[in-house]
Amino acid sequence: MGKVIDLQEYRIEQQYIAFYSTRLDLSKDIQYKDKENRRDAAKKMQLSYMRVLTYGIDNKTS
Repeated sequence: MGKVIDLQEYRIEQQYIAFYSTRLDLSKDIQYKDKENRRDAAKKMQLSYMRVLTYGIDNKTS
């Protein structure tokens, strides 16, 4: 019937990809023109996004 995915994990992944995709779009020094590069960069930032979710802090905004 297709691949079974963990829905909660998928939602979290989509959240941080969306969050960092928009963050990267706004960033002056990093320009990601195509979606795949933004997605990869967003995935690499999962840890810091999880820290934001857990502690409500983001070091990059300072």
